Amino acid sequence: GVHVVDAPVSGGPSGARNGTLVVMAGGDTDAVARCEQAFEPWSSLVLHVGPVGAGTKMKLARNLLHYVAFTAVGEAQRLAEAAGVDLLALGEVVRASDAITGPAARMRLVGMVSAPETTP
Repeated sequence: GVHVVDAPVSGGPSGARNGTLVVMAGGDTDAVARCEQAFEPWSSLVLHVGPVGAGTKMKLARNLLHYVAFTAVGEAQRLAEAAGVDLLALGEVVRASDAITGPAARMRLVGMVSAPETTP
């Protein structure tokens, strides 16, 4: 018989290059297990997240978290601009104080002002 596994990934181009993608696999337990060896060269984590379709639903939820974070950055920027806050300084504070979202927030903030980005 035919077994189907949906297996979206997260980690972007750098994860693909480095073999550190995260696989969110949906499908029958045995079918997912048979696929794990094929995932090994390009992934660092394979999670069986439920039946067929669950991998895609997990990826959609993960993407929602990502895009909500970008939206929050935009709103924080507008608040800071309205208050006269230096956006480059805000970006530095975020990067230094938030290891999870700091780099993305700094990139977005710095990209919206004319001053060049500095490297850490």
